[in-house]
Amino acid sequence: MNEENNKLIDKVFSSYDENAKGFLTQLEIKFAICSLFGYKPSKYEVNSLIERYGSDHETGLNKNGFRNAVLVKFKEFSEDENIRQSFLCFDDARRGFLTLDQVYSIFVKVAPNLNKRLVENAFRHIDSDGDGRVTYNDFESMMKCAR
Repeated sequence: MNEENNKLIDKVFSSYDENAKGFLTQLEIKFAICSLFGYKPSKYEVNSLIERYGSDHETGLNKNGFRNAVLVKFKEFSEDENIRQSFLCFDDARRGFLTLDQVYSIFVKVAPNLNKRLVENAFRHIDSDGDGRVTYNDFESMMKCAR
């Protein structure tokens, strides 16, 4: 975790810690997550963060608990964004899916000696519904399974 992210986390915590009480309430956590990641977390997600990272389940998250929760979310967010960008590199036509021909043409460029049958078998394995298209969800599942 770099110093810039630590400063951002501290700043967001301080901004939403109303009356400088030393912890964020459920509502404050919701606002802080929205501020950092651009989406409104569900009540279930907020409660899960408090349950997992909170030292006092009644009050919310102290700065250390908030930092730990946010660090995990930064990692997840970053990984998902990398997967999305990788898919977009493959999906140059922006159709929302990949065909075998697209995938094979990419492998010809980056691994010209790779056996075509190997690419075909991998494609069929990833294509979850067998429609000849690898959707973003198929691609994401494959990438997360490979880690």
